Amino acid sequence: MNDGDAVFKPIYKKIAEDFAFLSDYDYRFECNWIHHVHPSVKFKSNKEGLSIGFDREENRMTLYRYIPAEAYSGIDMLKGISLTGKKYKDQVEQVKEILLKVLKEFGS
Repeated sequence: MNDGDAVFKPIYKKIAEDFAFLSDYDYRFECNWIHHVHPSVKFKSNKEGLSIGFDREENRMTLYRYIPAEAYSGIDMLKGISLTGKKYKDQVEQVKEILLKVLKEFGS
């Protein structure tokens, strides 16, 4: 592990813990997408994938849906949605609420 890993690793663990409820919707942790500016975690189900992260340049959480799970580009599920706050901890509950609404609506 290098110094950069120690600095940025906690965000991956935090995202995985905060979105652990995805297992109730048949998603499983797939991998960490290591990036110093836009760290994210990928979850995968039999039908699709989700990438949840935090863009440090934009100070904004990101949520992408990949259908099928192996798709190269995803759908920005937060496009046009305003999030309150500039930190992960300020936005995480808002994103969880948005994601839960979508999961319940589409029965994922």
